[in-house]
Amino acid sequence: MSLIKRLVKEKIVEKTPIWLMRQAGRYMSEYKSVKRKSKDFLEMCYTPDIASDITMQPIRKFDFDAAIIFSDILVIPHALGVGLEFIKNKGPVMPRFSFEKKDIDDFMSKEVGNSLDSVYEAIKKTRAMLSKDKELIGFAGAPWTLFSYMTEGGGSKNFDRANLALIKNKEFSIEVMKKLTNSVADHLIKQIESGVDVVQIFDSWAGEITVDKYDEFIIEPAREIVKKIREKYKHVPIICFPRKSSFRYKDYVERVKPDIISIDQDLPLKWVTENLADKAIIQGNLDPMILIDEKEKIRSQAKRIIQELGEGKFIFNLGRGVSKETPIENVQFLVDVVRGA
Repeated sequence: MSLIKRLVKEKIVEKTPIWLMRQAGRYMSEYKSVKRKSKDFLEMCYTPDIASDITMQPIRKFDFDAAIIFSDILVIPHALGVGLEFIKNKGPVMPRFSFEKKDIDDFMSKEVGNSLDSVYEAIKKTRAMLSKDKELIGFAGAPWTLFSYMTEGGGSKNFDRANLALIKNKEFSIEVMKKLTNSVADHLIKQIESGVDVVQIFDSWAGEITVDKYDEFIIEPAREIVKKIREKYKHVPIICFPRKSSFRYKDYVERVKPDIISIDQDLPLKWVTENLADKAIIQGNLDPMILIDEKEKIRSQAKRIIQELGEGKFIFNLGRGVSKETPIENVQFLVDVVRGA
């Protein structure tokens, strides 16, 4: 049994597993080389040979304990007919979602169907190349985060449009969120059927929702997705990452019941050990900016996390994705520190 699955089952393993969010990406020269040869980011996501190769790049270079399939959280709204493009230095751009009834009806009538078959093919190719002692992680964006991108037309500083939609267009917003919830669950289940060993739900903007809406639009959709997955695949570990949820992490874990809870760098580890560690395996917490700092700073912060969370009792990861400014040698240094080299 691979390391992360054993950790979920046994609660302690002989070494601390390590993988990093966005471990396949812009800080690697191998990735940049592939990107230069590709038409755009979506071609990279939707071409199985390319997506599989990018997924394997950090495994070949750093021998992480898990690979995460190269894709994007926005493939679900894209598969449901929402326009999407990635613009240099701006990121994802989408037409702002209209809450006119005809547009809602059009969105609700679409199904993901076979639109994401290329993602599942990339998973099959990667699983065939990946050593059996390493997990392959599949993922999806959580409904609120997808809804936020759709209503904002991309990223946002304050997510006013998304939060306003929950107030002024609540009935339609609920319909859209239900559609996204079912689509996310289906996408994750199909990834499992294609060969992933673990799935992660990214709610990147969970901390941006108004407090009174958190239960209804963050916790409940996640709980429903987890339930649907476990009805079919109860032994597949589920990671949830409700980023920047602060102390609401406790309610989230108690009600959603993920196997693994990924935490951001803002949570005090003492609070984590007192409130979360007995309910789920902990993953994360290192600030990605530390990876850009001096090596002694990386060492001291990594050692602090290991000491507080316990060797072999958690999954070493970041509080968010690897920055593109990260020196490649610093990633190797972190791996060596975590593994005691």
